[in-house]
Amino acid sequence: MDKSILTEVLLILVATMFGLLVAVFGWLSNKLYDKLEFMNQSLQDIENSLIEKIHEIDKRVTKTESEFPQPKIVSFRK
Repeated sequence: MDKSILTEVLLILVATMFGLLVAVFGWLSNKLYDKLEFMNQSLQDIENSLIEKIHEIDKRVTKTESEFPQPKIVSFRK
């Protein structure tokens, strides 16, 4: 083989390998992004659930406080 043909083939091979490397990195990035989106959605669901539970507890505490009158605090200071 001629030296120029060999150089040309090697450059094509290097360019092809670089293209494959970029494609693999793009595919991995896409998979990572999908996993992060799933985790984000799961955490938002957990957050909404906890907020609902906190509001439910707050309603029960408010109801209990309104049913039983609070004792009056008497101060003996002048």
